[in-house]
Order: sequence, then C-alpha cells, then structure tokens
Amino acid sequence: SGNAFVFIHPQNPNPASDLTASYRWSKDLVNFLEGGAADAAGTIVTFTSEENTPTPGFTRVTATITGTSSSKLFLQVGVTQD
Repeated sequence: SGNAFVFIHPQNPNPASDLTASYRWSKDLVNFLEGGAADAAGTIVTFTSEENTPTPGFTRVTATITGTSSSKLFLQVGVTQD
C-alpha cells in the first residue's frame, strides 16, 4: 500500500548458527541493492522484519520505499554463511 510492501515467509525452526539472512531489492531483476542503499534515481528501500509474526514460525517483512518512487519493485531473500 502506498510506499510499503509487506510479505511473510516461513522461518527455519533450527537454523544453523553460522548463517545470516538478508533482504535485497531491485527495479530490474539485474541490479540488486542492500536495504537502505540508494540507486542512481534516488530510490531507497529499507526493510523491517518481525520474527514470529503474524504467528510463530513466520517472519513478516515490510519494505518501505523512500525517495524516487518506482512502478516496479523486486525483493530477494538471501542467506550467507558467516
């Protein structure tokens, strides 16, 4: 709605201790940026996550767009090993 996009994904009940999850965004599916980074047009997308919301075992993520608006927004959930 407006300048925010909300999605929900399941959580792993027993994640490995050396993994870190992250969210990235793109307008074109080619160039992905970390949350809080601005693209050349001045669009910024920040992510807020709430574990065990709306129910235990799920995470609700809100992607909020500031700066220059965009007609398209693609989000990527990633996991890296520390």
